[in-house]
Amino acid sequence: MSVISPSRLLRLMVAGMLGGVLLVTLGIAGYQSYQAHQQLREQRQETQQQELEEYRLRLEYEVDALQHYLNDHLGQAENLLKQMAQEQVDAAFAVATGIY
Repeated sequence: MSVISPSRLLRLMVAGMLGGVLLVTLGIAGYQSYQAHQQLREQRQETQQQELEEYRLRLEYEVDALQHYLNDHLGQAENLLKQMAQEQVDAAFAVATGIY
């Protein structure tokens, strides 16, 4: 078994400590990077959910507006048809009265 000199032992200890510090530093940096990535992903998901909710609300608003528009036009068409039917009934009554 060979004997390690004190200066070589000191160099090995310093190298070991520097290696340990480097590993711990890299571990902490990797963990921080992972945490930042997770936060970024969560923020993106929240943003997407908010955008989807805004789109859904806008779509509901547009559908309601379209329903009101269609109902208004349906009412106008019904009124016009009633008026036209009344005019035709009056004209038919006038013809029938004239023939009788």
